[in-house]
Amino acid sequence: MRYTLLLISIILVLNTFVNAQDKNSEAIMRYTMAEEYYNRETIDGYLLCINELGKAEEKLGSTNAKILELKIKALSKYVMNTKEITGLYTIDSCFNKFFSLADPKIYPQEKYIQMMKLKDEIESYKSSINTDYKQIYQKDNTLYGDIYALFNLYTNKMKNGLVVPYVSSTENINAANIIADSIQSLFVYHDKNYYALPFKTGSKGGYLFWFFSIDINGFWYMAFKDLEEQRTAIKNNATNFFKDFDINYLINLKEVNKKKSKWQQVIIQSSDILLKPNTDYYIFFSSSSRLSIKETKSIPIFYSIYLTNNTAETKDQFFKNKANNNYLRK
Repeated sequence: MRYTLLLISIILVLNTFVNAQDKNSEAIMRYTMAEEYYNRETIDGYLLCINELGKAEEKLGSTNAKILELKIKALSKYVMNTKEITGLYTIDSCFNKFFSLADPKIYPQEKYIQMMKLKDEIESYKSSINTDYKQIYQKDNTLYGDIYALFNLYTNKMKNGLVVPYVSSTENINAANIIADSIQSLFVYHDKNYYALPFKTGSKGGYLFWFFSIDINGFWYMAFKDLEEQRTAIKNNATNFFKDFDINYLINLKEVNKKKSKWQQVIIQSSDILLKPNTDYYIFFSSSSRLSIKETKSIPIFYSIYLTNNTAETKDQFFKNKANNNYLRK
């Protein structure tokens, strides 16, 4: 019995040693791949490098100064090439960890000095960014990304949100209720104006049915106004609100332009996600990169927005109303 227990103990020790060796070997392989990706000197290469280093840390169950050195270099290259803001939080965290692990008396002096110079370079980059944005990278906003973090920063400057009416899919929606607006820019980011259309659901949730004119807009998306609601949605992979992208219609509000060639294009969309009752959302837009900041400072927009139980039926009912053809048509 004693010899059996001794044999089991030896086997367990050997298994532990072999497993540790396997994890070490895989971590080294991941690090080598990370170096190869980094040496590509491309945005995608830096991201792949960071991803491989994360896998190396996962295998080791911890990190070390060597891994952190390469990770910081890749992160710095990525952030300064993309002009990202939120990534600075991760870089600062990695720098703090690196200097706590790398003993200047032992760590290769040349590499240690390089890291000190890189830290100064990052601090210089920070000083070139709008001072308001300091609030973003001092907290961990990496989950949200730059654009949502910036909108959250300027939430208080948004217009008052309209309460979205709920309509049954059998109701007759009148296009004369289209809202004409001019959405002022909240902030400028990467040479584009960014602005928002905030709205709130009523006591009844539903699916979004809406349309809006597109003239000099860039991209648009949708988010929860509340930070924690957005965090939960991101973690649950539930932020892809829109579906049924229809660009086959033009808008002529109040029949200003008789010539159809001068009518603005409209986008008609539905939400794939059921919107909650009594909840604040906003749809955000960027201006087109084809035009200057000055040209897109205040972008005119026409829109109509509803909640409904069946977006396909609501859309069908809407275009069966012949009166609406005075405003929207193919």
